[in-house]
Amino acid sequence: MKSPSWYYLASLVFLAGLLLSVTGIAFSIYVNLSRISEPGEIRLAFGLIGAGLAITLAGLNMMIRFRSEYSVYVVIAGFLLSLAAIAGFISIFPDLWYYPNVSYVVAAYTLGIALLVGNSFANVVLNLIEKKPVMREEFSPEEIEREVERVIDESMRRIIEFSDSGLRFRDVDTAGFRPSRSFGERRGETKVVGDSVPEVEALRLLKTGSIEVEDKEIETDSKLLKDVISREEGRKKSFKGFKGFGFLRRWKHG
Repeated sequence: MKSPSWYYLASLVFLAGLLLSVTGIAFSIYVNLSRISEPGEIRLAFGLIGAGLAITLAGLNMMIRFRSEYSVYVVIAGFLLSLAAIAGFISIFPDLWYYPNVSYVVAAYTLGIALLVGNSFANVVLNLIEKKPVMREEFSPEEIEREVERVIDESMRRIIEFSDSGLRFRDVDTAGFRPSRSFGERRGETKVVGDSVPEVEALRLLKTGSIEVEDKEIETDSKLLKDVISREEGRKKSFKGFKGFGFLRRWKHG
């Protein structure tokens, strides 16, 4: 952040440039400046106005908080270009004031003023967009402890107020509730459609061992699969019979 003395200096530069511009305008009015005026009068008038405008914009840029470090170089470049153009005008007018010298001077001065105006405008807009309220980011341990205690006390107070509010949930009597006919009614007919997908039929035949294939390895694997499924089903039946026998023994001794 810039110090107050820097803002005082920027204000003085701004006022100096403004004073130079006003002086140049006043001098032009005083001598009735025109294209047939003395070359010295023209050089002095335009030199004061041009330099005053560049200095005014430089002071204005000094007051603005830059969002990038490159803004300083932009201001310096624009200010130097403007002063160089003014110096070039004073040195070549009127003897060498013709094309292409005129284009060089005008282009340099225009570019310098554009840099000063553009930099100030861009930084002002960015400062307005990114402007945020000033907030404290550092807290002492005592402040943190007091804030925690305050939040806990507030929470406990709300819990106590809620428990003493007398809020109760009313029991709903469902003795006379009778569901409608649609609750247990089934409308329409249910049709069971057999699955006739070829792949499913092939799997069923493979499981029963009734499918015939020319590949011996597949035929062998099918028989092994059938034996495994048969043993598994026999094991399940034996297990169910064992459970039934155990239940019968407990019933007789029970």
